[in-house]
Amino acid sequence: MRTINYRIKETCKKEGITLKELGKRIGKSKQYMSELAKGNIRLTYDMAVDIAKVFNTTPDEIFLPIESNNIGLDETG
Repeated sequence: MRTINYRIKETCKKEGITLKELGKRIGKSKQYMSELAKGNIRLTYDMAVDIAKVFNTTPDEIFLPIESNNIGLDETG
């Protein structure tokens, strides 16, 4: 399972945005974002929503483990 901090970094990289720029867009400092990405600050639901808005998606798409998206499905779909 991927950690939340990994998911933030991975999403930023995929979208071509730095943590500093993400922080600027959600009103947080570079240092705050760095600590969040390291896992030293806990991600709140409101913060997850703000981050998801930057990427025009939902918190579930970024932070929900992929394995959870398949709950209740067998191998036939």
